Order: sequence, then structure tokens, then C-alpha cells
Amino acid sequence: MAEPRVLVIDGRGHLLGRLAAIVAKQVLLGRRVVVVRCEGINISGNFYRNKPPRASQFAVLGRLAHEVGWKYRDVTEALEEKRKEKAKLRYNKKRKMMSLRRRAERSAEKKAAPFTAVLRQHGILL
Repeated sequence: MAEPRVLVIDGRGHLLGRLAAIVAKQVLLGRRVVVVRCEGINISGNFYRNKPPRASQFAVLGRLAHEVGWKYRDVTEALEEKRKEKAKLRYNKKRKMMSLRRRAERSAEKKAAPFTAVLRQHGILL
């Protein structure tokens, strides 16, 4: 039997799901696949929530990579926690700024009400 063909895939710049699809297709075709240069790919183990019938039909890439010998699972988990903390702070700051903006707009509307009424009266403001 002939030895399977080896295909080298440059993983740089690929989207995670798309790269997985390319590799899966090549494996199904019977080729041995080697993926190189994956530094631009997010392999932190994030996944989308699926509806119940499909919930058991996915695998977390971070866990799979760890099972085949990838050594940086703890690093990516720590970085993911840092990212979540920063995102929470950023979201709280954004909510506060939006609240202040709404309050300032209401205050400005009250102060500008007499001028707005005059503009409406003359048909300049609809």
C-alpha cells in the first residue's frame, strides 16, 4: 500500500474554524496533515453555545490540543481570565459613560427647551 501523501498547511492568518475544516477535509481524503505557523490563530478554547440537540457534537480545541501534547493550556486559560476581567472593567466604564451622556442630554434638552420652542414656532425646527 502506498504511503499517504503529506500536506503542509501554513496556518498563519486562518480563522480557527476554517483551518479546522481544511484539516478535516484533508484527513478524510487520506492525507497526513502538518500545520505550521499557527501564531495568529485563537486557540484559547472558546466555543459558541449550541442548542441542546447539537450540544454534544462539538469539541473544544484547547482541550484537544492539550490531549495531543500542547503545553500552553494553563497560559491561555490565565490570559483568558485577564481578558475577561479587562472586558468587565471596560463594559462597566462604558455603561457609566452612557448613563452620564443620557443625563447630560436630558439636562441640555431642559435648558434648550425655550429656544427649541421658538425655532419650532418659526418652522425652522421640525
